[in-house]
Amino acid sequence: MDENYAFLKSCRSPFDNAVCLLEDAGLREMSGSFSWKPSGLTFLLVRTGTLEVRLEDRVLSGPFLLFFSKEPVLFTCREKTEVFFFILKPETLIDACGSALLLQVSSYGQSEAWCAEMERLTQNVYQALSARRISTDDPQDAAGISEALCPVWTLLTASAGNEKPPETPSGTDGNEKPPETPSGADGNTGLLSDILGYMERFYNAGITQAGTAEYFHISPQYLSRLLTASSGMTFRAYRNAVRERIMGVYREYTSLSEEEIEKRTAPDALSLSGTGTSAPESLPGKTLLFPASECFPYTSGATGRSYKRISAALHFTENFSGNWKRLINLGYAPDLLNLQLDSTLSDIQSKVGFRFGRICRILDPVLLLNADGRKILDFSNIFQLLDTCIFNKMTPFLEIGNKTFMIQETNSIFFEPGSATDPVAYYTKLFELLPDFLATCINHYGQEEVDTWRFEVSYMFTGTEKEHFSFIQYIKVFRRIQKIIRAYSEKCRIGAPGYNSWDTPGQIHSTLALLDSYHAVPDFLTVYAYPIEDFDKNSFGIAKDPDLGLHRLESFAKEARLMFPDTEIWVTEFNSNLSSRNSLNDSEYQAAYLAKTLLSADALRISAMGYYLLSDAPLRYSDSLSFLFGGWGLYSDSGLPKASCQCYAAFAKLGRYKIKAEENYLITADSVGSFQMLFIHYRHMQEDYRIRNAAPEELQFPDSVFLPAPPDEYHVRISGLAPGTYAVREYRIDSENANLFREWQKAGYLPAMQSGMIRDFRLLSSLSPRILVRRILPGEDSMVFTVSMDGIQVRFFSAELYAAGTDPAADSQAAEP
Repeated sequence: MDENYAFLKSCRSPFDNAVCLLEDAGLREMSGSFSWKPSGLTFLLVRTGTLEVRLEDRVLSGPFLLFFSKEPVLFTCREKTEVFFFILKPETLIDACGSALLLQVSSYGQSEAWCAEMERLTQNVYQALSARRISTDDPQDAAGISEALCPVWTLLTASAGNEKPPETPSGTDGNEKPPETPSGADGNTGLLSDILGYMERFYNAGITQAGTAEYFHISPQYLSRLLTASSGMTFRAYRNAVRERIMGVYREYTSLSEEEIEKRTAPDALSLSGTGTSAPESLPGKTLLFPASECFPYTSGATGRSYKRISAALHFTENFSGNWKRLINLGYAPDLLNLQLDSTLSDIQSKVGFRFGRICRILDPVLLLNADGRKILDFSNIFQLLDTCIFNKMTPFLEIGNKTFMIQETNSIFFEPGSATDPVAYYTKLFELLPDFLATCINHYGQEEVDTWRFEVSYMFTGTEKEHFSFIQYIKVFRRIQKIIRAYSEKCRIGAPGYNSWDTPGQIHSTLALLDSYHAVPDFLTVYAYPIEDFDKNSFGIAKDPDLGLHRLESFAKEARLMFPDTEIWVTEFNSNLSSRNSLNDSEYQAAYLAKTLLSADALRISAMGYYLLSDAPLRYSDSLSFLFGGWGLYSDSGLPKASCQCYAAFAKLGRYKIKAEENYLITADSVGSFQMLFIHYRHMQEDYRIRNAAPEELQFPDSVFLPAPPDEYHVRISGLAPGTYAVREYRIDSENANLFREWQKAGYLPAMQSGMIRDFRLLSSLSPRILVRRILPGEDSMVFTVSMDGIQVRFFSAELYAAGTDPAADSQAAEP
């Protein structure tokens, strides 16, 4: 029976889900034979005697059994036997295999010490059960049973994981046969377990017998013999059998058509030729049914971890602001003209749907023509950019200050592809061009369209320019720009001053006071939020305090609301750092930083958060040759979404009503049949990486780059739900999921991509859900989750009611409130 260890290493502990899901637990005395239909996932511990279970055409022998069956099974006890029954509710049972047998553990072949330890642990479980009556509504009782069972599982998994897969001897051509275990021993159990688990998980990712053998360092012939001996099937037959089982799960638990099921489960070879990657590490572009324990792991207090309880009752009184999708930075007008902006804008709008697109120095590309001695202004290049925005349902947000565009090689070395002009000369030219520009835009787009636009005039609070162009001079310029724009549109909103000076105490108050005293109060206040600080006179770096940018923003908001209580605050630029050559910008770190910042800004009631920058394309320069070079963009310059872009895509799935939120999580809802949850686990940088750029190779060792952070364990109860069947989707952004940078690492840092490889990388790094079916019975209104967060990670869950319950009164509540 040792081959049944096959699922041990690929399945997590079923006790991970025991909290609040335990349906029945108790000591039963049995003898003889009887038939019984389990109502869920059943775990049996036999204290004395032997128990046999007839499941389909197999006979399973105790004392420790774990199985799920839809049909009645026959129990046979050779003698009077004490059996513990643990039955988990059916909504936790959808598994990737779809098979009746999940796991069967036998004491065959174990040492006397192992059996003695299991007997001791079984006694502990018995005592835990005898000490209390189990209530399914009491999470404390269920948690106690889970803690009692965890040592049992630890012993079982430890006994199954001792064997290492055999490796192909060094220097061979891969056809050498690894040493075989003598007949009757169980030395190949660990390898077989890994192979079967691998095939169960990646059956539809284009795996082949040769590729699988290479992945496990064995020959294809040896792999074939292992599979035939254990299952009686060839590689292809076993892979097809897995697919058939999963298709059966889709048919029973989803409303998908047969065509859609065929499409989702069909093999689609996604191999990357020449990359050295023969085994996929994730499931690109797929929606699969996973075990509940894999989607919602729970670690009990027995491991030394503690978990935070979150209780959230659905209410529909507080709207979720959506400030995070109000603004995105597109770049500087002269640079955008040379880029293929349309495809990237189309993609981000389909994923997110930003309201405003910010373009800096919009009047730089204007052309001055001479016709018969007359000067004619040609705005066609500018209209090209505006047309692209408007076509993609993005309203222009035009920054017309004298801002400088910089590309940074390091934190202290940077250059300006297009140097800024003298402020006085720039604004003199602006006063000349702006009236004609506005009049031409109204003629071209119409008054109603132009009335929706926003403008911003920023001041360079830092750098040498402020010594030659004072803030008082800037205020006079701003008032004149206000007057020009108001002459053409009373409804256009104009923001200022792009505040970004944080080192001088009292600077915020004096800046706002000057705006007030000169009657130059903008329609909305703008500010930049970068978490950087000076280390010396020549360089700067990321602050030691991971929340410095938010603390600065909080200070600005507090002062601004005292002076201008009704004026909105827009963060027109923010990012995790100010270097466009830092691989952290490409990694999952940027996604976690982004999610953390957006949640905190929502709590501060910031009206808009403008991430800098949409694409790496404007940052591509002669110093950057790699496929990914650490740019600020949400997209690579080839148009592939990075982890930070996938974070925005996850935010776009949030609901309209805020239910509950704290620093690292957010719960939203749309109705009593639809809710969403977002969780963040963030790790800040080690000191060395706060003052210099991280190279791609260095991020292969995250513990050397990031500070340690304890895992977060959440126990979440969502109440107020309509009864029925829910499809719960989980999305992950971490080192293995939705991560273009990590896929690039696995491919050996390819310097350039062909079109076919770009398509493959897009699929490999896509934000793909795992799906779980959960049910709420009539008379119930709650769903419980346990979520474990570790490393650097963003996890998003959405639950949608797709089959209402049988209670008519409850069904009528499933409509949107």
